[in-house]
Amino acid sequence: MIGFDARLISALGIGRYINGLLPPLSDILQGRLLVVSRPGDLALVRALTEGRATLITSDAAPYRLAEQSSFLLTLLRVRLDLVHFPHYNLPVAYPRRFVVTIHDLFSFRFPEIHSGAVPRLTNQALIALMATVFMTVYGKQRLRELAEQNLAKAHYLASRL
Repeated sequence: MIGFDARLISALGIGRYINGLLPPLSDILQGRLLVVSRPGDLALVRALTEGRATLITSDAAPYRLAEQSSFLLTLLRVRLDLVHFPHYNLPVAYPRRFVVTIHDLFSFRFPEIHSGAVPRLTNQALIALMATVFMTVYGKQRLRELAEQNLAKAHYLASRL
């Protein structure tokens, strides 16, 4: 079963992305999709998935502590094979496989705009995750080569100054 976090379906920007993605996902996955939405958005999600997905609700508001606690417990209870979080807000302690769409890097460039501990913690966790993925994909040898290239570029720049 594949999970999809649709709690921001009514938001501007990301909501349009979710609205466009749910119909083809429910068509492709044919009953293997579980969608989590806010209670007030359940009718919209039901219409978009046309009965081809399992629907559950969560009162955990995005960017709040409940997202890190009660939403996390909701996801753990349903034991999904994979979850798609279409926005970078997710339970940072979620231990299973997931995909995160980072479509808007504004909050990374201007972190002071996002107030509160949870958005800052999420940003820090995602930055650490990106570094881990980068190092894993690159591998020890390619990281060494990259470091040597950067050192050579630094020496070249120093010789030109």
